[in-house]
Amino acid sequence: MLSFLQQLSRLVLLGLLLVRPVKAQVGPLISDVAPRGIQIGGMTLLDIRGAGLNATAQVVLPFPAFTQRVVAVSDDGGHLQVEVVLPEKITPGIYQLLVATSQGISSPVAFGVDALPQRRFEKTIQSLPVACSGQISGRQVLRTKFFAKAGQTIVIDVEAQRLGSALHPVVRLLDERHAQIAWSGGLHSIAGDARCSTVIPSDAEYTIELHDALYAELKANWFRLKVGKLWFADHVMPLGVRLGTATTFRPFSTNLPDTARLVLRTDARGRNQVDWNEGSAALTGALPRYFVSQHLEITEAPTRPQVIATIPVGISGLLDEQEEEDAYWLSVDTGTVLEIQIYANRIGSPLDGVIIVRNHLGHELAVVDDQAHTRDPGLTFNVPENTDRLEIAVRDMRGRVQKPAPYRLVVKNASAPRVQLSVETDRIQVPAGGSQIVPVHGYRVGNVKPVRLTVDGLPAGVHVENHFLGTARNTTLVRFTAEESGLCHSLIRMTGDWQTDDGQATTLVLSPETQVGRYQPQLRSELGFAVTVPAGFQLGWKSSQDDPVVAGSTWVTSLAVSRWDELPGRIRLTVLTDQQLSTELEEKQRNLRAIRLLSPVEISHDERETQLKIMVPPDLPPGPWQIACRGELLAEDGKTVLATNVSTIRRIEVVMPCALQLTSARHVEVKSGLGETGRFQGRIERLEGFNQDLELTLSGLPSGYAAPRLRLSADDDRFNFPIRFPYGVGTGEFKNLKLVAILAAGSDFAARTTRSRPISVSLRVVPGEKPEADQPLKVFEDEGEFVAQLTQGEGTAKLAIDRVYSGQASIKIIANEKSNANLDGFAYEICEKPRPGQYRFLRFAWRKLAGQTICLSLAKNGKFGSDKTNALGYHAGTEQPCSPHFLKIGEFAPRDEFVVVTRDLYADFGEFILTGFGFAAADRSDAWFDHVYLGRTIVDFELVAPGEIQE
Repeated sequence: MLSFLQQLSRLVLLGLLLVRPVKAQVGPLISDVAPRGIQIGGMTLLDIRGAGLNATAQVVLPFPAFTQRVVAVSDDGGHLQVEVVLPEKITPGIYQLLVATSQGISSPVAFGVDALPQRRFEKTIQSLPVACSGQISGRQVLRTKFFAKAGQTIVIDVEAQRLGSALHPVVRLLDERHAQIAWSGGLHSIAGDARCSTVIPSDAEYTIELHDALYAELKANWFRLKVGKLWFADHVMPLGVRLGTATTFRPFSTNLPDTARLVLRTDARGRNQVDWNEGSAALTGALPRYFVSQHLEITEAPTRPQVIATIPVGISGLLDEQEEEDAYWLSVDTGTVLEIQIYANRIGSPLDGVIIVRNHLGHELAVVDDQAHTRDPGLTFNVPENTDRLEIAVRDMRGRVQKPAPYRLVVKNASAPRVQLSVETDRIQVPAGGSQIVPVHGYRVGNVKPVRLTVDGLPAGVHVENHFLGTARNTTLVRFTAEESGLCHSLIRMTGDWQTDDGQATTLVLSPETQVGRYQPQLRSELGFAVTVPAGFQLGWKSSQDDPVVAGSTWVTSLAVSRWDELPGRIRLTVLTDQQLSTELEEKQRNLRAIRLLSPVEISHDERETQLKIMVPPDLPPGPWQIACRGELLAEDGKTVLATNVSTIRRIEVVMPCALQLTSARHVEVKSGLGETGRFQGRIERLEGFNQDLELTLSGLPSGYAAPRLRLSADDDRFNFPIRFPYGVGTGEFKNLKLVAILAAGSDFAARTTRSRPISVSLRVVPGEKPEADQPLKVFEDEGEFVAQLTQGEGTAKLAIDRVYSGQASIKIIANEKSNANLDGFAYEICEKPRPGQYRFLRFAWRKLAGQTICLSLAKNGKFGSDKTNALGYHAGTEQPCSPHFLKIGEFAPRDEFVVVTRDLYADFGEFILTGFGFAAADRSDAWFDHVYLGRTIVDFELVAPGEIQE
């Protein structure tokens, strides 16, 4: 017998497949909610617009006890009305609302919770206090009127940015003569929302005007206008609290009574309970922001300087006087690298902070202000030798503090273990009797031990598998499986626990950052969860045991598919893995480097088994990798996804096709120039059937040092690898290098990335013997014919005699750039060991009189490239270069005199055919180029006029 749930699910899925056009949703969608608030201790009628809002819809709120009743649902699923009644004992604030149905759960929307009556925005306000919700766009100016008596205190607070709206509100209060008596634009302390307050001067009717600061056409244009005698608190002291403790906060930037206090209780799992001791009935707005950490949190003391003996530490302080400076003495250890941060601007404080680091004699060691993306200061500081105490001082950049400015100073060991955990979704939907996989990503600093993931708030009958994040990978696949026991939903929290030297540490798993989450970070730890109707099909691996998989090969395995007999539709398959690729990679490179299906796979209605061919990238590090298969049931249009299910997670062991064993020392002394040099010796082990030529090389060398290479034939089982650098490159010690073997055949992706497990080695580079000089190839030295060939580009190129480095003339570039990718009779191979007619080094001279940037580009195989691989060139200066991929070789453009540049083209760009040049002023101010030569060695350039060399 089929359960009622199974029968209902089959009817739903069959209906979706048979009805045209298909309008299935993965889960409900909320596009608008009115009003944007819910009243504490009262009933609020919510009008919800969106999609997939069917008769099974329920509002999901983060409160333990509330009642709701569905009043109306539209036939098309686009409109839902729900009565919600909240109990009286709820702390006012900004929370998240979701809607759950049999098909899933929506993403959250932010809404206000307070004791105010909730109304739609109208032209007249009948009674105060009140919260009015509405929408605004373009050049529209909304107006509403209310009556007030003399001496009455009125606060007008507009919530928009805090609720995720694009509206930048400006609010004005006008008297009966339409004279402005109060106004507010966006306030930094409340995320750019507007708030003003005043005492009413006389009994009269007053008008509120509201508009967008830029009168912009907005898509997300909702607002919540609150009017009356309202109480608010934007900040509290202290700003930080230690996990697992209870703290009483003192509010400021507030109009609450002096006796008001906020009590926070946080347990070891990061769960918080917040209560006000008084006045909460009239409170509105978000909770004041605070930080929860796992280290000592203290408040500034009246004594100066304050002595602190413990690191890490968070210090909550307040600057409220002109030219005030707070100073703290910290005990430190020589050689420790400290991370020092101020949190002020990021929490709405008016402080434009500066951090000053001084030694025990009062000498300044560092002064910093803004960081990238924030006005808050921060730095990484190396504690000098013979230093056991530092003074850390905090002050305002201009010394002008117009109102109390809170801050939180955090000092920690930069290398201390810590981890940040995140997911890429704000909701999880699991089919009844099926599974869903959620990748959890970890960003580690220091030696972080394995992390155990825990999920709080799961409904009964839901199980979690694979809840460990090991040390070998930065991602793990967490699998949620639901029994066929019924549809349900909840709000869940995921945490990660890991052991430190001081005990257990706990980290919250956060959803993607949003506008609301930036203002109220604690909301990012709430995830919507729902058990939906069954998917109608199951996926299962045919076997769980496999031989190791070789990097760069195709892994072939089989997948079994079972489905309800009467369920039509194709199932699209993809693979899920714990591989985490850099977001900076271009799309093509991401596809090449990903564990992926060799080609798209879809299963027809009558197929019960399919073969999967999975490409294992050649540069995939060896070791175990997690992999699962996801199936998506498609509608007839081949695009709409009706249901999703996943297989179990299995692990494949990836091995390298070859391995190196070093028989010589790991540290060798090598020459820069001629003479006997050091070498690495050892053996090569190959997997059976791997008969490919290999190339030994070194990775990790600093810029300007070309990696030596040694080609090994397919039958070589030993290597003798001499390491030598060109004469004239710098000398010194190079540690943390890697000796590796890569596939030598061809130049495709596999050839560059199939490699052995690297071996750690180090070098000491010493001067070698000077080679004999050969006459370099003259590219330009006074030749007007060369300048005449520069026909491409928008600028002008001319032979100039007013500014010359060598010879009689130079190339002058006027207003932009001139180039030629195919110079007549010019095609020279750039390589590591050039023979006659081949070259490795480039020398040229350049200068400007004005402007900030100068560029020289190189044509490869007849083209000037635009991507990272093919855009070859150099630039110097502070402005945007001709190409973001050009190599920067100077902080400033050369001014007043020519600067001679010598570059190792092979070290910078590898082997290529040089066919042309481009010369650019970049910022439309004139530039001069001269003395362009190619050489086989640096010594060759001694045969032409010397100059001051910029390496």
